[in-house]
Amino acid sequence: MILEKDTSWKDKTKLELQDIVMLMETCMDGNFFEFENQFYEQKEGATMGSPISPCFAEFLMQDLEETLIPSMQFVQVYARYVDDIFSIVKKSEINNILQQLNIYHDEIQFSCEIMNNNQLLFLDCMIDIKEDFSLGFTVYRKPTSTDKFLNINSNHPTCHKLSVVDSLVNRAYRICDEDKIAQEISHISKILQLNNYPTNLIQHRIDRIKEHINNPPVVPMIQIDDSSRFLRRVMIPFIGTISTKIAHCIRRTTDIEICYKPINKLSTILNNKKHTAKEKFGIYKFTCSDCPKIYIGETGRNIQIREKEHLNDIRCKKATSGPYSHIRENPSHSFGPNTISLIEEERRSFPRKFKEALYILKSKDYNCNQEEGIKISPLWTALLLKNMKSP
Repeated sequence: MILEKDTSWKDKTKLELQDIVMLMETCMDGNFFEFENQFYEQKEGATMGSPISPCFAEFLMQDLEETLIPSMQFVQVYARYVDDIFSIVKKSEINNILQQLNIYHDEIQFSCEIMNNNQLLFLDCMIDIKEDFSLGFTVYRKPTSTDKFLNINSNHPTCHKLSVVDSLVNRAYRICDEDKIAQEISHISKILQLNNYPTNLIQHRIDRIKEHINNPPVVPMIQIDDSSRFLRRVMIPFIGTISTKIAHCIRRTTDIEICYKPINKLSTILNNKKHTAKEKFGIYKFTCSDCPKIYIGETGRNIQIREKEHLNDIRCKKATSGPYSHIRENPSHSFGPNTISLIEEERRSFPRKFKEALYILKSKDYNCNQEEGIKISPLWTALLLKNMKSP
């Protein structure tokens, strides 16, 4: 009997990768943004700040690692965290390896930092070579570090303040070698005292974290279908001891977990210098460029967004679109850009829909709406329409 390897998964993976590449190319084409009433097109790369951009960057890095790294025989160790790479290579081959990486894509250029005095900075670690040629680790802080943390006297929940101590101490025990932990813990104690943390509190949290690391608690296995492990959470604003008392009462009488949200943050006080156009929303009309016909609509968003959506419906020949139904009956007519205008500004949802229906009835002789909006009693419409302006 002859057994053959099933290689169908490779073909499937290849097809999926091609789909991803096509998706990336589609998403990266036509990236436009507006600044000070001017529109710009991004020529290269994904949109900054877009949730999909990190995914595309990860796809690209994984493709680079699968195509280039295995063929580099002088790369002895390779480890990556997002876009930071730690590697052990032959010193004489550094420039050659860097050149191969930079050929991968014209717009992506790598730089390297070589170990100096047997030390190398990587993320928040200082890596050094010991006498036995093993790697040693300790916490690294930039020279610009101010050692300013959440002050113990600030108006924040106690759990937030304890997490400051716990995170610093936990990082020290997770990163530092045994012969360097004492020095790091001493430094942490000093900077926490500068932030007004009591000495006994600091020591208590240090002992607690150390015990937790040396003797980790045994967590019982929970069945996947056990819904009791999912706690309901409620977030309340933190305004001092009264919030703590409310949280204690809720936890004691219910199975609800309480989270705190600080109020009066700097973001609510400082001015945001981002350019934001004034939004216009309410009841609007979309006017035909070749006749008095109009389309009446309402929106809780900027009317410029609705205009783009209407123009897209016309291009796609959407049957339920009022403007497209008018063009279908009058092929020489068109709805051009900048022909939308606000009839009346209205922020409230129901009054917006109510007024939209009234404006549709008021302009029934010259609008191209396919629907009349919400139903209004005929007993009201006679009086209301008499006192309304024409759209």
